[in-house]
Amino acid sequence: FKQKTAYEIRNCDWSSDVCSSDLIVQVTQPISYVVMTVVLWVSLRMGAGVYSVILSNAAAWVVGRAVLLTACSRLRLFPARGSWGRPSWRRFRELFGFGKDMFLISVGGQLISASQTIVISRTLGLESVAIWSVGTKMFGLIWLLARRILDFAAPALAEMAARNETGQLRDRFRGVTLMTTCVGGLAAVLVATCNSSFVQVWTHGRISWPVGGDVLLGIWLVTLSVQHCHVSLVGITKQIRFMRWIFLLEGACFIGLAFATARWTGLERSEEHTSELQSQFRISYAV
Repeated sequence: FKQKTAYEIRNCDWSSDVCSSDLIVQVTQPISYVVMTVVLWVSLRMGAGVYSVILSNAAAWVVGRAVLLTACSRLRLFPARGSWGRPSWRRFRELFGFGKDMFLISVGGQLISASQTIVISRTLGLESVAIWSVGTKMFGLIWLLARRILDFAAPALAEMAARNETGQLRDRFRGVTLMTTCVGGLAAVLVATCNSSFVQVWTHGRISWPVGGDVLLGIWLVTLSVQHCHVSLVGITKQIRFMRWIFLLEGACFIGLAFATARWTGLERSEEHTSELQSQFRISYAV
């Protein structure tokens, strides 16, 4: 596999699934982010207000789709005329079943990763929402960087799984998981020691973030690093099975616990509930 891929890169042969798909993704994403940033800045300067976010995301989506279509056409990734095949109910049910499972996983993931603002605004007020948003901004940025290790390796892992190269898939996945966990651990130390100071400098002392919250964010970051690798492998191998319900159960438990305890325990317990639930549900099942 490694020799084949190296030969294709050296000779500019992008016919491989790994080379072509990875190249397209790595080119499309930076272009979309640049377009999103430029359109957002221009829209805000023109006084579009909140609608600037919608305009920037729409522009990034259009440009991203255009780049994907152009790249697929230039790299000749589309099937030749007459080779598209015929639709069948068996294939439709297979794709629909996989899409349904991924949709349920996405809904469950949103419940636990994006519902904190709703819970906090309902139980603690809008001022606490502002504190949460500012206090976790550094955590979110570092997590986006740490998770990219597995995301970049996913196309190669998927091709190994498709070729049934179990031994090589196991070794490569072990290395990626170890690297992601190490980076997540280092990032967790950075968050636990520097996040409060970062918030103080960023807001000129107007917002105070507790040190205990930084420690919990660090624990949450390590937990996310481990679970992201194992849960992603489940999706790569398409062996989702009961995992689609794990995310929904985790999200429902988090929202229930958060609404029941946030008013008396504050923001720190919300972070602790998130980390504990991910350890007990996702990681336990995936491993």
